[in-house]
Amino acid sequence: MKKNGQNLELTKRKYLIFVLSGTLLIILVWAILSYLRIVSPIFLSTPTETLKNIYNLFINDDILKDVFVSIVRVVSGFVLALMVGLPLGIFCGVFKKIEAFLETNISFLRYIPVAAFIPLAILWFGVSEAEKTFLIFIGVLPYVILYTSVAAANVEKEYIEVGKTFGANDWQLLKKIILPRALPNIWDMARIEMGGAWALVILAEIIASNSGLGYRLILAQRFLHTTDIFALIIIIGSIGFIIDQLFKLGYFYMFPWAEKSKVKTI
Repeated sequence: MKKNGQNLELTKRKYLIFVLSGTLLIILVWAILSYLRIVSPIFLSTPTETLKNIYNLFINDDILKDVFVSIVRVVSGFVLALMVGLPLGIFCGVFKKIEAFLETNISFLRYIPVAAFIPLAILWFGVSEAEKTFLIFIGVLPYVILYTSVAAANVEKEYIEVGKTFGANDWQLLKKIILPRALPNIWDMARIEMGGAWALVILAEIIASNSGLGYRLILAQRFLHTTDIFALIIIIGSIGFIIDQLFKLGYFYMFPWAEKSKVKTI
């Protein structure tokens, strides 16, 4: 696509160069600040120390158990939020009466910080897996409903009119037209909200847990193990990055027609 006579699209090679440049710039700044002791080691570990510690966590400290525990918690809360939120969101987007019935409650819930539910979650479920699942569920649910509702409501009207012309009833319109057209946007929503769920599990594990990556973080903070903190942050970010790439890959294979219609511009 051209704008003001300039080609705004990037080739894959140039895009990769920009990606690597941004990453290398962050590492360079980190290296300068840490190796030259511009920032004290108690606040900022060096890249080499952090990489060594990541290796040690996987080889000698069995960090994989905590990684697995955190992933299971994320998936449990996230899937539960999708199971409840997707049908409600679709019905809100299609039927105005349902939207009017739920909109105020969803808006109210959306503006309550998840941290405010922690005392209630512990009171209801104790320090258990159910408590962490609930916190992820309650944090993700309103956004799943909202974004799904928008995706369903924004299906092109001409497709719906064609369906009506051929005599489709409301259920057939929903099943054959609205859902297939809304699914790419719903998938994008799920990709974004998975990032939110991953952040919420770390919060839940920091507050009340004896396992998981969040628990490891709070232990490292208590004993001023800065290198452990940086290693864990990189591990958490790397897992999130891998999950995000899997979502992108899924989008590419499941919705190739929607992928081709995307136009990347500045």
